[in-house]
Amino acid sequence: MSPTRTFGLISSCFALLAGAALAQEAPHPTAKGASKVDPTRFEATKLVTALDRPMELTVTPDGRVLWIELAGKLRIFDPQTSEVIEAGELPVFAEQENGLIGLALDPDFARNNELYLLYSPPDFSGQRLSRFRLDGNILDRASEQVLLTFEEQR
Repeated sequence: MSPTRTFGLISSCFALLAGAALAQEAPHPTAKGASKVDPTRFEATKLVTALDRPMELTVTPDGRVLWIELAGKLRIFDPQTSEVIEAGELPVFAEQENGLIGLALDPDFARNNELYLLYSPPDFSGQRLSRFRLDGNILDRASEQVLLTFEEQR
């Protein structure tokens, strides 16, 4: 994959997340013609407690909730069983705000089960963006394809 296409993919992921967040915002309560948000329209459901520095989450087309933790773990909440599954763990440098810091599903995840993880490898002074495959509820670490690396000061 070319660096331009990789950057485009990253930009698209961030734009998609930002657009979804903005689309869900209610009008400002003091804006002319705006009404108050009805709190009865939403139901809060606690899925998990005692999280260890969660960074990002996403929902798969089949309803599973995936999230990453700074220390390198990928976890899955299965709504069918209400279980939390440790899908895998990447070795990361988890100091100075580094670690497993980014997660995005491939646009064709329902067909290819691919996801993207941005993390701080312990043997490299920077970040790595890689594509992985999820085999059921297990992260296939052998499927890693490094797409982008960039150095940073630690």
